Amino acid sequence: ALVFSFDSLKGFLPPLFASLIGLTGVLPALIGSFAVIGHDFPLFHRFKGGTGISAIIGGLLFFVPRLIILTVIFVTFLVFLFSHKGFSLNFRLSPFESGESIAFIIVIVFLIFSENIEAKMYMLFSTLIVVIKKFDVALDLLKINHQHIKI
Repeated sequence: ALVFSFDSLKGFLPPLFASLIGLTGVLPALIGSFAVIGHDFPLFHRFKGGTGISAIIGGLLFFVPRLIILTVIFVTFLVFLFSHKGFSLNFRLSPFESGESIAFIIVIVFLIFSENIEAKMYMLFSTLIVVIKKFDVALDLLKINHQHIKI
């Protein structure tokens, strides 16, 4: 939870500061996305960082705070419930990573119907960064799932 909090701050603070200095429109979303790039590809760790989901959630906390707070509460409840009942949400992910993934999906669905253009732009830019970073993992998952399909 502590790492999640600090990673979320990495995503929350840049668009907040951009807004405080008067930047509007797409600029806070773009600046927030650069924070996700910094999280995913940190210079001091040979460009090997995290998945970026926590940083994205932090940025979304700036753009759509009510949605993110409610989603985090709901997903925390699910992760707690499943991790203490002996269930696994996904065979390849820890309960926390599964919770991040569920939160990510919930937020995408709600943003589709949102009128908040800045939040949509931030989510688009940031999601592209995660897809680029994890493209090989996505291909591996497709190969694994494809091998189990018999025609």
